[in-house]
Amino acid sequence: MNQDKSYVPATGANDKLPRTRWTILRVALGTIVTEGFSNYSPAGRASFYQANPMLRSGDPWDVAEAIAYLSSDAGKFVTGETLNVDGGAQSWGDPWFAGRPPYFEPNYDASRLGATETGVKR
Repeated sequence: MNQDKSYVPATGANDKLPRTRWTILRVALGTIVTEGFSNYSPAGRASFYQANPMLRSGDPWDVAEAIAYLSSDAGKFVTGETLNVDGGAQSWGDPWFAGRPPYFEPNYDASRLGATETGVKR
């Protein structure tokens, strides 16, 4: 089951409202730098900058530009979609706030993990 709290209402709306000429969109945010960042330690804040392929966090202006696009004539034919404003984090799958683990790199030597080809540790 999808744990996204907006999933059920948005899915229900997408099922019912497209016939009514409504535009239904969601903007899914990644790590966006706001005043709340001050609640994290400097080391914690630094880890957020490695959590996506762009190796930076977004700012409120990134979000505003995405919403402006969807609200403008340029986005007039877009409906029933979720726009991910996350620096490409969706392409990495799970969020890696401390950076992507080295064992996901293409040339990583799996024997460094102490695993055999079957995945069982020796």
